[in-house]
Amino acid sequence: MPKAAPQKPRIPRRHRRNRRKPDYFLLRLICLLATLIGGAAYYLLTAPYFEIRSVRITGCHLLKPEQMAKRAAIPTGANIFKVSLGRAADRLMAEPMVGRVSLRRSLPGTIAIDITERVSALTLRLDGRYYEADAGGVLCRPVKTPDPRKPYIEYRGREPLAVGEPFRSPGLRAALECAGFAARKKVFPLQKIEVDQNDNICLNMNKGPKIKLGRFPQLNFKLAVLETVWRDRRVREQSEYVDLTVPDKPARRPITTQTPAAVRKPLG
Repeated sequence: MPKAAPQKPRIPRRHRRNRRKPDYFLLRLICLLATLIGGAAYYLLTAPYFEIRSVRITGCHLLKPEQMAKRAAIPTGANIFKVSLGRAADRLMAEPMVGRVSLRRSLPGTIAIDITERVSALTLRLDGRYYEADAGGVLCRPVKTPDPRKPYIEYRGREPLAVGEPFRSPGLRAALECAGFAARKKVFPLQKIEVDQNDNICLNMNKGPKIKLGRFPQLNFKLAVLETVWRDRRVREQSEYVDLTVPDKPARRPITTQTPAAVRKPLG
């Protein structure tokens, strides 16, 4: 006899009473919350109570607050929540003298701006003009004369420079490091740093010999040798210049009235 075909297993039908009913209370609650949130947002974005009435600026010493308020371009009368603080901060940071800026909303209608100005660490002389620069090597602003209390850099290189932009030349970056080293150690009275077109560096002191460092490789080692050499009174008072282009073999030229070729004596 032929075999009967296997029967498919019967799937029990779900009873109507087992079907899950929608939670109408939860749906009503969600709709109510969405309505409240939408109404609150509409009120915050349209109520005259939250219109900007003032822009308060702090932290300006060299900069003028009214000029910074104009640069921020935050319109009075606009809704305080609709104004983009990020864009206003970008406009303020376009000012070269601004190092850092912080903006916040002070309800109901004030924008508070705190500005941190760049602090001049040295002066750069370029093509007969002077520019202040901060410790990070950013040109802040042009000045008429250098500050005699701070070192200045005489730059004869070809690297293009612009106010508000940092030093990119390796020679200028090395000169900046030399100025920072002198400010931290306070061992030698640095007055001027010369950087030629080949990025060779020469340090000039208020009193004492010139220091020829050469190019920037091994700069930290050269500065460490200089710190040791400068403590020798004979080197400070009886030398025309000290040559540290080869830091393993430092040399100096003594002060002399002779006119023949330079006499270089090894140190140590």
